[in-house]
Amino acid sequence: MAKKTQLKKKVDEFILNRGRDFHFADIAGDSGITGAAGFSEKALLDILETNGLVFSRDFNAFKPRHLFFRGARFIVSPTEEETKNRILIPGHRFMPFCGPLTFPWDCVLLAGDVPVPQKTARRTTASLLVYYTLLGQENLPKLLMEDDPANEKILRVDGLPLGEKVLPFRSDEDERIFDAAEFSVRVFDFAALFREWGFSFGDGLVLEVKDWTRGIFSVEHLAKKRRRELMERSAEWIAKLEKGFLKTFDDLGLDFPIAEQVAYAYYYAGVQILKDPPLHLGGFIDSSAKVNIVAVGLENRLWYENRIDAAALGIDGPQAAPTGASGSLDAIFQDLHVALTETEVEAYMRDELFQRKENPDAVLERIFQDRAISFFSDDQMNDFNRYFKKLWNRVKKNYNYFADQLPGKVRARILDLFDRHYVWMQTLETYEMGEQDLAMQEITSLTQAVEFLEETLGLLNQKSVGREEEIQESLELLPQIEELIEELHMEITDKLEELPQQPQVKRQGLYLVKNEDAPSAQGRASGGGAQAVYVLRISLLYITPQIWRSFQVPGSYSLAELHELIQDVMGWESYHAHSFQIDGELYGPLEEEFAGFEPDHLDEEDAILDHLDLKEKQKFQYTYDFGDSWLHQLTVTKIIPASGSPAEDLLSPRCLGGKRACPPEDCGGVGGYEDILEALKAPDRKKHRELLDWLGKYDPEAFDMDAVNEIFQKKV
Repeated sequence: MAKKTQLKKKVDEFILNRGRDFHFADIAGDSGITGAAGFSEKALLDILETNGLVFSRDFNAFKPRHLFFRGARFIVSPTEEETKNRILIPGHRFMPFCGPLTFPWDCVLLAGDVPVPQKTARRTTASLLVYYTLLGQENLPKLLMEDDPANEKILRVDGLPLGEKVLPFRSDEDERIFDAAEFSVRVFDFAALFREWGFSFGDGLVLEVKDWTRGIFSVEHLAKKRRRELMERSAEWIAKLEKGFLKTFDDLGLDFPIAEQVAYAYYYAGVQILKDPPLHLGGFIDSSAKVNIVAVGLENRLWYENRIDAAALGIDGPQAAPTGASGSLDAIFQDLHVALTETEVEAYMRDELFQRKENPDAVLERIFQDRAISFFSDDQMNDFNRYFKKLWNRVKKNYNYFADQLPGKVRARILDLFDRHYVWMQTLETYEMGEQDLAMQEITSLTQAVEFLEETLGLLNQKSVGREEEIQESLELLPQIEELIEELHMEITDKLEELPQQPQVKRQGLYLVKNEDAPSAQGRASGGGAQAVYVLRISLLYITPQIWRSFQVPGSYSLAELHELIQDVMGWESYHAHSFQIDGELYGPLEEEFAGFEPDHLDEEDAILDHLDLKEKQKFQYTYDFGDSWLHQLTVTKIIPASGSPAEDLLSPRCLGGKRACPPEDCGGVGGYEDILEALKAPDRKKHRELLDWLGKYDPEAFDMDAVNEIFQKKV
């Protein structure tokens, strides 16, 4: 490692000292490079391929970035908050116009020959996110600590994990704490210059690169009138930069961070695009019909707008005909276009043994039940059976049940999620769609989430010695990954529901519920006149694994009626008081004086869903039992206009899916519920007997969607 570090240092020095482009032979023949410890042409090429100081199209000819960006001009558009406070928060503003070794707050802005002064400001995380979007929210904790080491103390208190451990959040409460925390950040103080320029919101700043390596820029005022003139002739500039991004997407894919994507997009677009830009980068993204920000797991990337990779989900798109390839299980699966790997097969085998069973036929039945597999030939089928038997014998021989306790629990949850995911994937085949019918954002995020699970299965298939901490981290991540996949399933399915001339589809699993499969309803007095149908997702906060439901409700329902639906869909028994909180307003029943209500709460009977101005993705809260304090979060996952909904959907509620039973009434809140789970795991312990006697029959994993819909049907 030390040798490679020395070689990289020499490579960086060579690049930064170059005054012109160079070829691989130039650097490979430099005496300073060849004399560095660890030198070899392969090691040198490895460093150049990932070096943020050069550009290359073929890794033979190289252009130093400090030369490409020298004299480049770019626009920064201060926000209303920055204009009001006469500051500039650096964030991602200077990307990629300064070198990778320079932090944004270490850059220097020159007004004439005078540096713009800096000062320290206090800002909440939530208010900072807009300035760090392109650097990735996942990097924000680390950047905050680099900006001011004192921020590390803030990340240690109030229940916040430290540094990079902040993300992904362990709970909604962690996220709320993090968003509200105040951090110290260095900002540029433009008070004097803004007064001198008469700067107002909507004006901009034009920066010119003086020293890319050290991040030194000149800065000048860009008035609104001049900005409008530039924007009027921006179409050609946007088209050129779009072309650069599309070339970048083809070359780099999604493996590189946004900063590298943006840098190469400018490089491919050509140096002329840096001479007199009409838009800042954010303005380009907003204006572009071809480039958009997408979520890739827990990170952000720029990617094609409204384009999907058909192979990512196995939908449409040309596929080569099977050839009978063999040689391994993976080779057979790839030949047959089956979304399965040898790693997953081994995981299913280990799960069978973890369940204290030893039936390989049960494993075959499980992996084939939701995957249509038709072998090319008898020879290929015989090869498959031979490879499968060989793998089973190896896994069974080496399996240790007692060492597999923690890995086994994690593996079982992942495979259950895989089973449901493949059921959902089968439903895609029933739709007549092309690549233009789904946005890339959902597809990319889903693919990344599934790949994370596949990697975790590979980890769990290995010996667990020394990996307990890593496995425990995977276990803690699973509820978030599971929720992400379920939400993406619903979002993708919702988009497919909107496609014209859709075929009739029978419901399969939890994730695809077509309108024609709704329970019949004779109508409801309050159901008439609904303007929309609302698809809601409700989950109990502060509980892991998550307890959630998805259900639809007509927009003509009041909050009082929604309360009744929540009680039924969750499994509560309406023993206690409740309230809703929406957009800062508190709603509840007026006829009773419930403890915990403010005196000015609004009547839930008068609050009709259609009249609350709810938006898709909006969240609001429902509290049940002010003693146990069961706090629920509701998310509006979809709003279906009445004009596009069958009449029965406008009249009747319907449960669409869910997981796990709600806690028993009067069990003592989250802490009491956790005590119950602990007691159920060790029922023979003396200290648990009294609690279990009180509890009676209770299965925390139970949920019956059909039973809920029967209750709904009886009430309409």
